[in-house]
Amino acid sequence: MVNLKTHASSAGGGDTSGFVPYTGGTTDIIIAHDIKIDSDSKKLIFGDGQDASIYYDGTNLYILADDVGTGIVKLSTDMALRD
Repeated sequence: MVNLKTHASSAGGGDTSGFVPYTGGTTDIIIAHDIKIDSDSKKLIFGDGQDASIYYDGTNLYILADDVGTGIVKLSTDMALRD
């Protein structure tokens, strides 16, 4: 079981926070607002084999699809990408 920390603000200016217990399974977690990671170099890790990750080191953003896996990173956008 994992405790998910929650924080919410009301329209009246009050804040509430706490922990919600979550036990894995087939339940999706739907998040309607930002996800904040308050520390550099902490990763969002994806996949059964935890073989893809995204993290920011304080300067650069890294999207790693080959930590363990053999796939490629696919980007779909109407924007121009630059180096």
